[in-house]
Amino acid sequence: MIAVQNFSDVPSSKPTFEELLTEAVIEALRNTGYHQLLDLQVQVDGHEVTLRGRLPSYFLKQIAYQAVSHVPGVNVILDKIDVVN
Repeated sequence: MIAVQNFSDVPSSKPTFEELLTEAVIEALRNTGYHQLLDLQVQVDGHEVTLRGRLPSYFLKQIAYQAVSHVPGVNVILDKIDVVN
């Protein structure tokens, strides 16, 4: 069977700045090697990133903050992370 793709099926728009920044933030969290950070919710509004979720230690919270702070385009980080033991 041959698959046919119409040009109308191909997205014509480029990703938005927020979409690209979200992907970069998630990649930065992934690159830390701490899988718990991938459970965080990431919300981007312009150059402002909000991190939400729960982590088991303040150490991981700091790692998340540091990772995101090094992402180009991030000017503000809103910390909505709860530390629960």
